[in-house]
Amino acid sequence: MWLSTDSVWWQNLLDHPRVQLRLRGRTVEGEARVIEDESDAVRALRRLVKVIPSYSRPAHLERTDGRVPDDELVRAVRGDRTCIRVVLDPPTKEND
Repeated sequence: MWLSTDSVWWQNLLDHPRVQLRLRGRTVEGEARVIEDESDAVRALRRLVKVIPSYSRPAHLERTDGRVPDDELVRAVRGDRTCIRVVLDPPTKEND
């Protein structure tokens, strides 16, 4: 799972990467890591806007001809957009 933010809350993940998320009415746990490599972060952001086209609006990404150009993704990642990957724990009987 990938997400991005332009807020500073992601800095909490540096010391405390364990997270709980609420997905489709269920609480799941996992580990969140900031994507530090620029090209990996651009790929993650590209996936987000491809799968959820409306994501470009709250992420402040300009669309051209119905898509977000690569140079716009690079601009965002080099600016204040931080990309994060969350690896969810495998389901258990408890949280199944």
